[in-house]
Amino acid sequence: MPRLRRIEESLSDKPMLYFHADAAFDLRRVTVTATDGIIREHWPPASRAVWAPSVRWTDLHIAPGECSPRPLPSPSEPPCTPGVDARGCEAPTLASARSTSALCIRSTGTEESFLFYRSTSRSFRPPLRVDSGPDGSLVVSLEGEALVPGSLVSIRRRGAEITAAIVPPPTTSAPVTIRPADERASAREARDATAATMLAIGLDRPEVDAFMRAWSATLFDASLDGDVVVDDEISQDRRDVDGIPAGLPAHALLYFLPEPTTTTVARLEFDPPPRRVVRAMAVVQPVP
Repeated sequence: MPRLRRIEESLSDKPMLYFHADAAFDLRRVTVTATDGIIREHWPPASRAVWAPSVRWTDLHIAPGECSPRPLPSPSEPPCTPGVDARGCEAPTLASARSTSALCIRSTGTEESFLFYRSTSRSFRPPLRVDSGPDGSLVVSLEGEALVPGSLVSIRRRGAEITAAIVPPPTTSAPVTIRPADERASAREARDATAATMLAIGLDRPEVDAFMRAWSATLFDASLDGDVVVDDEISQDRRDVDGIPAGLPAHALLYFLPEPTTTTVARLEFDPPPRRVVRAMAVVQPVP
C-alpha cells in the first residue's frame, strides 16, 4: 500500500504488508528486497539492518484475535537513527496505517498488525509517458505491455485550489489525452476514484481506509478529514510556502502500478508461499 514519489531516486513511502487467512499459520521467513536500491527503514524490528538491500523477518505466527502492538518508536529511536533523519522517518507515524481486518503477526516479544518497509530504487521507471500538447493538454502513453489498473487521476494544485480529471488509463494501442477542460472533478471525486481502483485491485475496505488515513490530506485535500480521520505527517508538518505538501508537485498523475511491474520496486518472498498476493502501489508522477 505504498506511494511512490520521485526524488534523486524513487522512494517508496509507507509500504505495508497485511495478512489474511481462514486460520492461524506460521511463516518461517518474509523477505523484502529493494530493486536496485536499499531498505531505508522497517518495522517491527527484523533480523536485517536498515540501509541493506533486503530486510527479513523470521519465525512469524499469524493468527486472528486481539493484537497488542508494542509502542511505535519515537523520532529519536531506531529505526529513525542512525541514518534516517526525524523528518524523513515514517515508523513513528504508522498507527494510522493499521488495518482492522488484518491478522495479528506475532514474533518473539512483538505483536503487530503489519510488516512495514521503506525502500528506494535507482532504476524504477514509471509505466506511463507524459507529453505536453500546445494547447495545454497532456498526452499520456503506456510504456510496455502491462496495463495500468482502474482510473488515471490528474491532480492540479493552484494554491489551496485543487482540480482533477479522472480518465481511463492508456492502452497499448491508444494514448489518452487530458485537456484543461477535463479537469472538472473535485478532490473528493479524485479520492473516491482512487479508492475504487484499490478495491478493484483486491484490497478490502479497511485497507483502503488505512491508505486514506495515511495519504488523503497529502494527495487530495485536508478538508476531507471529516470523512476519513487522517494522521499525515507530511501534509501537517512539511508544507512549502505555497501550501503544497513538500515533495508533491503542483500537477501530477496518480495511478497504480500494474501488478507485474511491482517487482521493479521491491521483491517479496514468503516461506511458505501464500495462495495469493495483492499489491497496490500508487504512483505520483509529476507532469512536466
